[in-house]
Amino acid sequence: MTIIQKVCVFIFIMIILVSCKAALSESSYMEIIDEKALKKEFKSALSISDEALNKYPESIELYSLKGTIYLAEENFYQAEVVYTKTIKLMNESNKANSREYMKNYQFRSVARKKLGMLELAIDDVRKAIEIDNKNLANYAQLMFLYVDLNDLHNAELVANNYLDLFKIKFDAHYYLCEVLYDKKLYHDVIRICDEILSPESNYMQLSEEKRDQYFLYSRALSYIKVGDIDKAIPDLIENEKLWSQESFTYGTLAFAYFQNDQIKKAKESYKKAIEIEPKYKDNIDSLEGIFNGTDEAKAVFKEILKLIEAER
Repeated sequence: MTIIQKVCVFIFIMIILVSCKAALSESSYMEIIDEKALKKEFKSALSISDEALNKYPESIELYSLKGTIYLAEENFYQAEVVYTKTIKLMNESNKANSREYMKNYQFRSVARKKLGMLELAIDDVRKAIEIDNKNLANYAQLMFLYVDLNDLHNAELVANNYLDLFKIKFDAHYYLCEVLYDKKLYHDVIRICDEILSPESNYMQLSEEKRDQYFLYSRALSYIKVGDIDKAIPDLIENEKLWSQESFTYGTLAFAYFQNDQIKKAKESYKKAIEIEPKYKDNIDSLEGIFNGTDEAKAVFKEILKLIEAER
């Protein structure tokens, strides 16, 4: 083959490649971008997104996908910018109230939360709820945003609406208590649990047993955290009747007894924890859980174990 022939073949191949590239549809681009993103090849996925958007500059789907990639790589500033462009296109296309595109408000809310733009994030979730007021995730997201904003009044209102709308067995207030506990707002956890566990409570769509399990334990942990061990112990004893097969029940009770200088009872409870879960003896450092997995609890467990072993 002569040099001229080789050049002609090369030019022919390049023409075919360029033609194939030009022929890529919007959906084909999205499949390629998705594949790159799933492999966490974010730089390549974004480069192909830019190429696709040059060809389809009004594509809501492509902009939305690009925003998702920025979220995945935790570039929240760019994610917020891209979702704002996406929503602008939605408005221009009269699709702002479409359930199909509701996710763009949800995802922009996530980006805005990460950027500390909490009130704007709340606006986005409220728009998502306006589009679909039967979506559980929207209410949960709104509730947590209000907690981040330290607006517990509205967080509880959302939890109540969540409960009234869905009548679900495992209700929003337990999640709310978990978030408040993580934020060290222990007195608020105690207050909410008091309301739920009161005889006048309207939480009977939860079985009484489950209701007591979840909220007795949350209240007991919060009592421990605020140093009110005398109130934590009765909750934990009551909880023991409901969760008698769970090692963390006895581990937490042993901790409370130890902190209250009731060493004999601490050892008795801890022995029960060991019977159910040998890690309480063999590998305390590997324990997990909202309380029993903490360094504070593990340090006490090691002290109790030493006392038990000293008896032998």
